[in-house]
Amino acid sequence: MCSSDLEGKGDWEPLLAESGMDSLRPSPHPRATFRTRSRRMVDEWNRAGFDAIVVNVGHLNRLAMCGLHFVDARVPVMLVLHGDWESLYSLAEQHLPVWNCAVGVGPKVHAAAAARFPGKPVFCVQNGVAIPSAEELRSRLDHGSPLRLVYVGRLVDPHKGIFRLAPILAACRRRGLDVRLSVVGSGPHGDELRARFAADGVRSE
Repeated sequence: MCSSDLEGKGDWEPLLAESGMDSLRPSPHPRATFRTRSRRMVDEWNRAGFDAIVVNVGHLNRLAMCGLHFVDARVPVMLVLHGDWESLYSLAEQHLPVWNCAVGVGPKVHAAAAARFPGKPVFCVQNGVAIPSAEELRSRLDHGSPLRLVYVGRLVDPHKGIFRLAPILAACRRRGLDVRLSVVGSGPHGDELRARFAADGVRSE
């Protein structure tokens, strides 16, 4: 596992160590040009002898994106598209010659990327929970009351859409549904999320 020095130390690095996985942090070169920093970082990648390289597409990760042009051509490169945003597709397009395949996180991203890059293999990461059919739902036992829901993830709205939670819960209550929602996670929008639950009259501790 490797991270670029542009993003800084990630909260996930201790979790890697706990799982027995190694991490590689390229040495920072604050006085070097962007191109030089990128080249030095990839030199370390090449020396590490990775079997494959997976890069999250994003402007915060542009050091790694540019570094792909210096990767050993024998090493396959996969991009991960984390959202249906033109900026991500455009960034992937800028570096089209140096990546081999891409993964879209969901059917919508997969379809858009496949249409945008017809000459590249594009794969899809399906939802973690299979949505049951109407027939399957009818055959299930009554779930009982209250209906317990849970959100588990980082509390950041642009990526996770967490500000939809309060209106969804409020709509359930207006329909007379006995619903309990638990939120598990932390992030920069935690306080705002609590405020929105309070504003919609559905907050409880």
